[in-house]
Amino acid sequence: MRGAFGARAAPTGDPDAAARAIMQRVFSAMSVLLPEAARDGGFSRAENRAELRAAFATLRGAAVDLRNHSAARDAAFG
Repeated sequence: MRGAFGARAAPTGDPDAAARAIMQRVFSAMSVLLPEAARDGGFSRAENRAELRAAFATLRGAAVDLRNHSAARDAAFG
C-alpha cells in the first residue's frame, strides 16, 4: 500500500483495511485530477505538471493494487 501519492506502507492482515488504503490513494489522486479536468487547459498548464504526473502515477498504481487485491476473489467481487 502507499501513503500520500506513492510511498508504500506496510500491508496489514485486514483485507478491508488494505482496500480502504488503496481507495484513499484513489481519492487523493482524483482530488488533484478532477479540478484540473474541469479547467480549460488544466492538464496542459506547465506549473501543475509535476503534481499531475504524480497524481496520475498514484492512480495507475492504485488501479494495479486494486486488481491484485481482487484477484483472489470471485468475478463479482472483482
